[in-house]
Amino acid sequence: MFFWIFPAARQYKTQLFWYFLVLALMDPLSIIIHSATHYPYTTSLFTSILLYAVLYSEVKTGTLKYLLALVITIMLISLFNLVPFGMIFRIICNLIIIFFFFKRTLLFVADTGKLNVFHLFLLIEEISLVLKLVIVVYRVDAGDILFHITTAFQLLIAVFFSLYREDDKRLLINLRKI
Repeated sequence: MFFWIFPAARQYKTQLFWYFLVLALMDPLSIIIHSATHYPYTTSLFTSILLYAVLYSEVKTGTLKYLLALVITIMLISLFNLVPFGMIFRIICNLIIIFFFFKRTLLFVADTGKLNVFHLFLLIEEISLVLKLVIVVYRVDAGDILFHITTAFQLLIAVFFSLYREDDKRLLINLRKI
């Protein structure tokens, strides 16, 4: 649960710091709010939307108002325990984040001719998160085992992000020489 604190500290003063900080605070906040309200999905919805907002920080003020209204609406709906709607919305938010990281990766490759392994790990992290959410929503057979496997995998990814930053030259693969 607290593994994501280390990547947030490591990514301090980078473009993705706020993304990693939200990841670090997501689980502790979920536990606190769940113990107070007994609605576990409220915080996860909020943090998914917050991750989206952090990554798209260039969002205009008017759009931010609509995003805030959407967050409040979703939180109210989830209070009435419409879990599938909330979780499916969370999956959609995370799919948008995957698209953002994929676009970031492609633009970096197009600009530099190099592949940054850090970007691949961002994609893998988000894909594993979506996989975990799908397992929870659709109650996949052997879902408990898959849930724990993806959690362990995410912990390993957290270790990677604790050791490396996006600007680390050792993570670049020159595609022009391949």
